[in-house]
Amino acid sequence: MTSGDLRRDRVSVPAALSTGLLLNAAFAGLLSVTLPLWLADRGHGKVGIAAFFLLTAVFAAALNLLVGRRPRNWARVVRTAAVVSVAGLAALSYLPWSWTVFPAGAATMAMSLVYPQYMAAAQQLAGPAPELRVVARLRTLYVIGYVAGLGLFSVVSALDGYAEVLRPINWALLIGAVIALLPRPAAPAPAPADGQSAEQPGEREPAEEQRPGPARTGLWVLGCTVAAIVLLRAADSLRGVYLPLYVLHGGWSEQWVSALFAVTVVVEIAVLRPLGRIGGRYRDGAVLTLIAAVGGVSFLLVVIGGGRPVLLVSQIVYAVFTAGFQAVGMTLLGRLLKTGAAGGASLYTAAVQIGSAAGVLAPLAVSGYSPAIFTIAAGFCAVSCLLLVLALPDRAGRRTGRGRVRAATGTATTSR
Repeated sequence: MTSGDLRRDRVSVPAALSTGLLLNAAFAGLLSVTLPLWLADRGHGKVGIAAFFLLTAVFAAALNLLVGRRPRNWARVVRTAAVVSVAGLAALSYLPWSWTVFPAGAATMAMSLVYPQYMAAAQQLAGPAPELRVVARLRTLYVIGYVAGLGLFSVVSALDGYAEVLRPINWALLIGAVIALLPRPAAPAPAPADGQSAEQPGEREPAEEQRPGPARTGLWVLGCTVAAIVLLRAADSLRGVYLPLYVLHGGWSEQWVSALFAVTVVVEIAVLRPLGRIGGRYRDGAVLTLIAAVGGVSFLLVVIGGGRPVLLVSQIVYAVFTAGFQAVGMTLLGRLLKTGAAGGASLYTAAVQIGSAAGVLAPLAVSGYSPAIFTIAAGFCAVSCLLLVLALPDRAGRRTGRGRVRAATGTATTSR
């Protein structure tokens, strides 16, 4: 492996970018628990809470499609989104009028723009490493930050009774304000090129080597891929919401639920690093198809049953699924869009918002909390596999990363 290969594989994310991503994830983790409890405390029933999250999911999807796909200044988008989100959360928390709940909640979802913009910035600042490796690195940071947000809720909710200012929602306001005030990281100096190294960060590929956008891949491939990601996120959301309810209604303790989620976090973080190393070696569509099949297995294990050991194995397999589809799905969309990583992350965010709503609503067709709920999730994964297989034949112009044709020399060089 040459020195050029080493530089190409290195992922160096500036401290300001890493800090912002960790805070963004902590904000999401904190609000994932705070908002439902806050709405329930304000007297909103099951239908009202479902309507709130459905509306905010649709708004976040539309926002990412309209604003996030072609950012001209990612730092400005991050600051604006954080300010709007903080203002919406403050209105949601402190304004006494009930009619403000839905518009304030929609404004709070402006924070969903931040992660795609950090993805775009990482592609600019992290060097020429494969996209999947960059995504896996950022996803690892996001998981750590999200768990920190959940832990912060547990701590500050215990202190809530001592002072009003210590309410979890106030901590979310503080985190959002810090995100808005973070400085834009400076671009690192480009590394000196050697005789055999690949192009420098930011160097455009020759016209015939550019990754295909929608015009070259076709709407069929893009549509199948987006639909598959929506279904995978629906399966993921279904498990996240209904597995704890299934476990508790099965007579198991809340500590067992916590243990299952802890296992998921540990395995997901462990999987993301080797997952990033496959970037450029295999086709993203084929990898995502395999990941969808793994997800189906994890849900079928719950349906089959077998007690706690089988459920634990199921959760380990599920962790591989949830880590994989979120990293590879975003990378695959970036390859299919002319906007690259930024557009892929924005379209991915929109897709997962729609999938989240579908995953919560679909089990309403099943009474109670029986294992049949997870049959729906397995079906989502199966249909997703089919859609991804249908999209695989579009291979023209794709690069695997093993061989790259240099237009300037007319010869092929290997990246590994």
